Amino acid sequence: MIAPLEPLVSIRTNLGDRAPIVEALIDVQVEPGREISLDELRVLAHPERFPIVEPQVELNGELSFSEAGPALSASQAHRGFFLRSSSHPFVVQVRPNGMTVSRLAPYSSWDDLASFAAEEWTRFEQLVAPKAVSRLGLRYINKVVLPAGHLRLEDWFNTHSQMPEVLGQMSEFLSRAQIQHPKDPRLMALVTVGSTPNATPGHAFLMDIDVWTPALAQSSVSIWEVLPNLRVFKNDIFFGSITDRTLERIRTS
Repeated sequence: MIAPLEPLVSIRTNLGDRAPIVEALIDVQVEPGREISLDELRVLAHPERFPIVEPQVELNGELSFSEAGPALSASQAHRGFFLRSSSHPFVVQVRPNGMTVSRLAPYSSWDDLASFAAEEWTRFEQLVAPKAVSRLGLRYINKVVLPAGHLRLEDWFNTHSQMPEVLGQMSEFLSRAQIQHPKDPRLMALVTVGSTPNATPGHAFLMDIDVWTPALAQSSVSIWEVLPNLRVFKNDIFFGSITDRTLERIRTS
């Protein structure tokens, strides 16, 4: 049994359907218990739920140098499948070494994402019979839109880059940091915040929060014990990274 993680940061308000989430993902990477063919993976594309099946292709390029000059070689490999449906906002990626469940906008709730992922994981686990979980991850991508005009990042974000005002206002912004949970060192996070184009007036920022834990010592059932702790860490990062001014803008937008 894994103890529930206590929050580091107080959640100042429940954003509900105002949460600026554009995509949420649960990712499980495994060590397969046996060799799995791509044809076998197709069984997971049950047509009543996922009528759209697309190949997941990995592209690789290599640049080499010799006396004859530089040479570029490229290759591609079929790694798995994207399973989609036009009738619901979930996308599932299946590979011999793992699966990813994505919830696209509009985001509904954590319970909705977790229960859907649990169903798909049961089917994947029965097929692949994993020996171990090598990585368990939870990733949330948020889009925060701030007012047009001159913007002081420190008014909106608690973590940011800063340039002297005499040099002018930054037209683009990108920050990336990897952190470790101060009380549970098994939990890691990669936090990326950057400006992004916006179709309407205002400054738009993507806040990409990827939290994970490496190989799990227990059986795969512990996935559903660990995921709530990853969610707590993700919430700590989100609410700890934005100011009250940003929170109020999200809540009232």
